[in-house]
Amino acid sequence: VPRYAQAQGYSFPITLAQAPLAAALSARNVVPLTVTVDRRGRLQQVIAGEMFEEDLLDLLALAA
Repeated sequence: VPRYAQAQGYSFPITLAQAPLAAALSARNVVPLTVTVDRRGRLQQVIAGEMFEEDLLDLLALAA
């Protein structure tokens, strides 16, 4: 995956799901799916479905 992303010119961070995140994602069959992970790599939140600007601003405020 990282090699593919680099070949495509992607500049955002990419990670592969470990056990807790993989478990959270496997139960979801929804697009889009927003996953919030803290700086230590711990799953914080899974949001299934569409997000609006206000939702994103709330997430950004939590990250600050």
